[in-house]
Amino acid sequence: MEILEYCNKYDVIKKEQYYINLIKPEYNILKIAGSRLGHKHTKETREMLSTLQKGRVVSKETRAILSAFQKGRIETKETRAKKSAANPKSRSVEVTDIKTNITTVYTSIREAARDLNSSCPSLIYSMKVGNLFKKRYKIVKI
Repeated sequence: MEILEYCNKYDVIKKEQYYINLIKPEYNILKIAGSRLGHKHTKETREMLSTLQKGRVVSKETRAILSAFQKGRIETKETRAKKSAANPKSRSVEVTDIKTNITTVYTSIREAARDLNSSCPSLIYSMKVGNLFKKRYKIVKI
């Protein structure tokens, strides 16, 4: 193993993908940097992970915190912005409410979808076709 290049922490995924494409490493199971897409644990690994979880006791407080995180209730705009900054695929969008003429800039389509109580594909479709979303919001990629 060797270090191929030193880089900024925000460029790590981009650089990793560059070297995966360039070198085409034989032993790299995952072909997309920063993604586990297409990877499946072996049966033995799944059994081991299951065994590790059995008998684990979690307090009611911990369960409540984990539940809130899973539901997105504890996430703040700052933590969302940090996640978006760390994700090079994230694209900022500008959403204009044509009824109130208020424009809001979101760091990602996912963030906009969350605030508009919708799904990302719905927003992307409206953006591509040029239609108003929910007959009220104009969405533009920045």
